[in-house]
Amino acid sequence: KRFLEQLTDLARDEAMHIILVAHPSKPKDELKPVGRMNVFGAGDITNLVHVCLEIWRNRTKEQKLAKIEEDEKLSQPDRWADKEEKLRAEQEKADAFLICDKQRSGGWVGRIALWFDPSSGLYRSSRDRSPPKLYTVPQVAAESDAIDF
Repeated sequence: KRFLEQLTDLARDEAMHIILVAHPSKPKDELKPVGRMNVFGAGDITNLVHVCLEIWRNRTKEQKLAKIEEDEKLSQPDRWADKEEKLRAEQEKADAFLICDKQRSGGWVGRIALWFDPSSGLYRSSRDRSPPKLYTVPQVAAESDAIDF
């Protein structure tokens, strides 16, 4: 508790933001967000911080997409009829959510849907939005490629 009070004082005194990452207690099921009250040591952590954010991965979507693929692999034609429709409906759903469930200043509380882009490894704010262009760091030559002068 004392450490958190010191961090809070430092942030206030220096007019800065400090991000403290805390992991939740092991949930019974990962199909729902855990919420701030399930943060390990929540009594101190979530009471003293000014903003609580949670990143939640949509495991329900992942399971449904896997089931659709499994039905196709198992050659169950009776389930193929709405496969494309179900697949499209699931793909439209968010891959993750950024959830703000506490704002001490009385600001916005809610959730933001995010879609994962495997090609960039980034989350996007919409399914159709292109990921930002990233600067690529040139490869450093291996020692075996060194040139002798």
